[in-house]
Amino acid sequence: MLKYLYILLALLSPMGMNAFGQERVIVLEIQFSGNIQEELRTATLKYNKQFAFSFTFDDGLDDAFSLGFPLLNGGHSSEDNNDYPGLYYTDGCGKRITFTAGLAWFTANSAGTDLHNGNSPSNMTWSQALQLYHAGWDIFNHSYDHKANQSGIDYNYQLSKNAEVVKSRLGIDLHYVIPPGGDSDYIEPAFAMGANAVFTSSAGQSPYGNEAVIVDNEIDHTNPVFWRNSITSSQYTSGELKQLAVDRFSDLEPDKHIWWNEFTHRVKYEQIGGSVKFLQFKEYLDFMANQYGEAGLDNGWFASSIEVYEYLIVRDKLHLDYTISNNRLSVRIDYSDCPLNLRYYDISLLFTTDKTISSLQIDQNGQTSYNKQDGEYLINISLPDSHFAKLFENIDNEDIWDIVVYPIPAKQQLFFYSNKPVPHDASIVLTGLSGVSMSFDMQNAGFSEFSANLEGKNIVPGIYLLQIVHDGSVLDTKKIIIQ
Repeated sequence: MLKYLYILLALLSPMGMNAFGQERVIVLEIQFSGNIQEELRTATLKYNKQFAFSFTFDDGLDDAFSLGFPLLNGGHSSEDNNDYPGLYYTDGCGKRITFTAGLAWFTANSAGTDLHNGNSPSNMTWSQALQLYHAGWDIFNHSYDHKANQSGIDYNYQLSKNAEVVKSRLGIDLHYVIPPGGDSDYIEPAFAMGANAVFTSSAGQSPYGNEAVIVDNEIDHTNPVFWRNSITSSQYTSGELKQLAVDRFSDLEPDKHIWWNEFTHRVKYEQIGGSVKFLQFKEYLDFMANQYGEAGLDNGWFASSIEVYEYLIVRDKLHLDYTISNNRLSVRIDYSDCPLNLRYYDISLLFTTDKTISSLQIDQNGQTSYNKQDGEYLINISLPDSHFAKLFENIDNEDIWDIVVYPIPAKQQLFFYSNKPVPHDASIVLTGLSGVSMSFDMQNAGFSEFSANLEGKNIVPGIYLLQIVHDGSVLDTKKIIIQ
């Protein structure tokens, strides 16, 4: 039990409201073309969208990466050898954003064998999961070995062990739980361990039932449980899925905003139980993009359940104060009451005026974008603590290397994922705090995924500076811990 204590502490402590009492505040100074006197308010949903749609692929299966990811994000599919343009909505300020989703992830089979070490072709690998995470997808705790709805389950172990392995392999903390099989007995242990929210296929466990969550008012953030709808080809035809979307999203009143969660298991070309055939899934998502994404009304926000819920947390817990002096608007955003363990600290503001913004300054490391439409300014803000800002990433810059190293801390081997293939003759240089450096070759160099064996290197445990070096130039630098 003691071996999981640090997992429990890691989950429990950050959720408390700013345990160290530090103030987290940003100030915006906005100047307009003339005197103003209007009201500033927060947008109900990010980017001032009218609804949010969140989709999750359950169980960490391979086709979420080989088919689902290229369909949503754009790119080449190794499954069907097709190139996909991606599905887009916008931030309301001119930035195109691809649809993202979530992964409900469990680690092992019933014998305790890791399903994601590359030896199980039907499962995603760890490096593939990390690639999706860095593309803006999110990962949920789906138990360690998918035990559900039976006697003798150690729920604390199931959640703690999965969180421990994911943290060691990916460096990601799991703060959201999806009970396998809709097993409601996971819910209480999840919150006891500090989960921010639970998403379940059991509608009876959610105060919202099997309806969309209406988000116009403040959400109850005390142990929230949200239902998610299962879609399968045996349950819905393509026409029925599209009609349900029309019924749900097309006739919303202007002042009503909703959030809808869905999931499936596989999206293969063939019919598989509990899953949607890929061509049907593609038709459904293409329809959503054409109706409510960039190509249509652009009133939908297509993001993971974690991203949507964390916006609602920030929206409901921040303190917004502002003063107006002639043509100047001074805005103070205090988000000290927001949990410390979020990935997304974003907020969108609305300001109606007939004047135009002549300048906008922010006093911290946050990022802003703004646009005026029909007499109303939308101001999107990524607060300084955000770990992923979709507004401002430039993934098209081919000169920038972004190499992810895991696990941290490392013991016998290091794994790497790069945003582009690393040259064959690149090497790894480790430099300790004493200044002593050692260099060794990488395995599988020349590809985006590679590794390095630490066994037999006589490396003293400690903190190291790791550099990927090629032809005398440093491609990327990371700080790592070796045990």
